Amino acid sequence: MEISGDQAKKGNGVVCESALAYGIEEPNAIRWARLRAGITTQRQLSRITGLHPTIINELERGKRTLNPKWALLIAAATGVNWQDLMREDE
Repeated sequence: MEISGDQAKKGNGVVCESALAYGIEEPNAIRWARLRAGITTQRQLSRITGLHPTIINELERGKRTLNPKWALLIAAATGVNWQDLMREDE
């Protein structure tokens, strides 16, 4: 799924390093990974990972801290490196 410039600039301003490698300035690594994988909704990612939709929503909004277990589940669902997802929280 292609992410437009308008979509890439929304969020809290933290830039995902993986997104930068693709020339995309995505402020949220989880959202970027989800959209890149063609998973269009948070609810879809929730069903794939088994995480509650509220967790996905709060992670994408920066209201909850990502832990390694969740990062592994999201990475497996989206095809990204789980450590790239964790870097955003450092």
